Order: sequence, then C-alpha cells, then structure tokens
Amino acid sequence: MRSFFRGILKNILGYLSRIAIKKHNTDLIIITGWTGTRIVRELAYSMLNDEFNVRRNTKEVWWDLSVPLNILGYDDRRRNVYEWIGIIFRSIYNILFKRKYPHKIIINIDTSIKDVAEFWSKYIEPKIVVVLKERPNSKLMNIFKEPKFIKDVLYVYNPKVCNEFKNLNCNKFKFSFFNADLVYKKIGKYLYLKYKNDKEKIKISETYKIIWKFIPAAMSIGLCESISLKILCENISQFYFHPNQIKSGISKLKEFITNNGEK
Repeated sequence: MRSFFRGILKNILGYLSRIAIKKHNTDLIIITGWTGTRIVRELAYSMLNDEFNVRRNTKEVWWDLSVPLNILGYDDRRRNVYEWIGIIFRSIYNILFKRKYPHKIIINIDTSIKDVAEFWSKYIEPKIVVVLKERPNSKLMNIFKEPKFIKDVLYVYNPKVCNEFKNLNCNKFKFSFFNADLVYKKIGKYLYLKYKNDKEKIKISETYKIIWKFIPAAMSIGLCESISLKILCENISQFYFHPNQIKSGISKLKEFITNNGEK
C-alpha cells in the first residue's frame, strides 16, 4: 500500500512541477556529477543572484522527491500521508491563483542516485545541464541521449572530462584549457580566463587552492546567462565559502580521486 501511494505521489508531484515551471517561466539549471556539484551550485547562485531572481536547494538531494519539492518551494523532508495531501492541494492552489514569478532554480544532483536522475529526466526539462565528474558506472549519458534532451537543453561540460558529448548532436558550451568556449589556465596564484574577445584573471586565495578547478564550470553558467566575464570575475573575487563547505568539498574530491585512481 505504501509503495502504491508513493508511486502516485511521485507522478502527481512530477506533473505539478512541470506545470509550475511552465507557469512561472522557470529556468531550471541542473548540476550533475559525483563531486564538486555543491561548490558549483553555490558559486553559480552567487553569480546569478545579482542579476536574476534565483533559488537553489540548500539541502543535498537525497531521494527522488527532492527535485519536485525544491521546484514547488517546499522543505525537503519526509511527511505523513495527510501532509503530502496538503502539499498537493497547496501546490494546485498556488499554480492556479498566485501571480507569475519568473525565476531560475539551481539544483545539484549526485548522479550515483539512480532514481533521482531518472525522476527528473522523466518529468523535468532543464534549460542548462552542467556535467562534472561522473562515476565510471554512471548511466546518465543514456538519459541525455533521449530525444527531448537533445533539442532545447544546453550542456555545459569540460571535454577533457566528459568526452561522451563529442558525437552527441546537442547544444553545447565547453570549458577547458584550450579549444573551448571558455578557455582557462592556472599560473601560480592566478586563474586566467578568456571568453570570445574578453580576457580576465582571478587571484586564487589559499582557501581555494584545491577547489579552484570548479570555478570555470560555475562561470560558464553565468556566461550562458549573458553575464559578462568581467562581472563574473568580480563576483568570484568577493565570494566567501564557509569553512565547512570547503572541508566537505575537499573531502568528497579526495574520496573521488582515491576511488577512481586519478592523479
């Protein structure tokens, strides 16, 4: 009985999420991967927040209902039957009677959680998908090859990490050391960036010396949203990570490197 109700709940929330996105002209930005997604999410949120109305998940996506709950604007937690029914009716009321509110939502997803990836791929069509480091056994590319993910979705990725996109006929924005939309290189304490005819540099503080490699991914999102490279660099220079965020990001990055034998 519980699994039957849960299946119905997933379908209803997925359907309501799709309607809410259309009503509010919501741009959904998904950041996928196994490591670095939280860092890129926070950086991207900071960059976009000065220019647009933006929301993002503040609790890590841990089950398939995390995505619709974030889209519909509810706290991501388990509930009893009556609380779920209440969310359904409140969501219907909000969709029917609340004013349109154009905004962007940034959600980071650990693609090793298979049912989460399958859920949003079934119900939600994002505007931008940022692909970071994947587990070797990730099935995410199978989802991306579905027809609805080819036409309107913009994929942001590093071709040195995600070479699966090479032969995929889709909209792409690449960031890499060379031959990319956003070209970057780190020399000493500075990160040099080039986008079209614009060139900028950022001083990498001691705090960011390990996680600096996630900055180009976040900046690519801002560039895709037509924010200038100069403004993005100014924003990064002023951004502050809480020490716990740095610690968590570094821990997960080291775990990924250890498990995958990377140098």
